[in-house]
Amino acid sequence: DGGGGGGGGDVVVSSELTANDRSAQMLLFHVMKLVQRSTNEDYADYEYVYDFLLSYRHFLSPAQLLMLLYKRYQYDEPLDDDATDAEREHVARKKKLIQLRTVMFVKVWLNRYGV
Repeated sequence: DGGGGGGGGDVVVSSELTANDRSAQMLLFHVMKLVQRSTNEDYADYEYVYDFLLSYRHFLSPAQLLMLLYKRYQYDEPLDDDATDAEREHVARKKKLIQLRTVMFVKVWLNRYGV
């Protein structure tokens, strides 16, 4: 899924829809992409993070955002059994960067916007 790690439980993306509904699945996909963009492992874009944090409450509650960030922090990219050491090292480095960006996102969220 390129994003947040394991499944488990529905994420409610509005007061009326759960991830079992088709429209909610689409919304959840787009919201997860926004979270991924906010915690991108290739670059830190704090302006984007600030903009996201100013607007996310239009489609998520703080608890829902926290759950998505938790899933993102748990990032898990499956590797083939025959993956090379270099591939394994790359995935491990990517996971650490995603975790770092996720922690930085939460830090900005708490320091700037005081959930």
